[in-house]
Amino acid sequence: MKKLLLGLFAVVAFSLTSCKDECKDVECANGGTCDAGICTCPVGYEGELCQTESRAKIVASYAVNENCTETGPASYTVTITKSSSDISKVIVSPFGGYTGATGVCTLNGTSLTLDNVTGTGIVFSAFSGTVSANGGTISVTYSASASGISETCTGSWTKQ
Repeated sequence: MKKLLLGLFAVVAFSLTSCKDECKDVECANGGTCDAGICTCPVGYEGELCQTESRAKIVASYAVNENCTETGPASYTVTITKSSSDISKVIVSPFGGYTGATGVCTLNGTSLTLDNVTGTGIVFSAFSGTVSANGGTISVTYSASASGISETCTGSWTKQ
């Protein structure tokens, strides 16, 4: 009988420990949700507890070195600032190095996509950007066209 009670106690103890709430002491910030002790962050946030705004790592000035199929190599500086309207959006100016061109981009993980460009008659398309883990570099490819001339540009943006 003693062995039966000990066996029953072991089963009950095992059952109680295997039902432990792994999210009990985990507080995910900024609307993150906990599952099995790990936070899943909403778009715009990252970090172990969703405590870091994703775009904060890319808000800076960048030295741009790019090469375009028609105009050749170019070097200029762009500045990335936070959009006030959306946690996942940033403003890039001057976009493509064109004075007055302002681009609105969306950051999702390490992917930077172009929403729109204002302030110039140039049409930008097929933009893709890849952000390094720390935001120190951004690799970009895009197409630009104006007055019947189209070109594809590839470049590297390096945080200053």
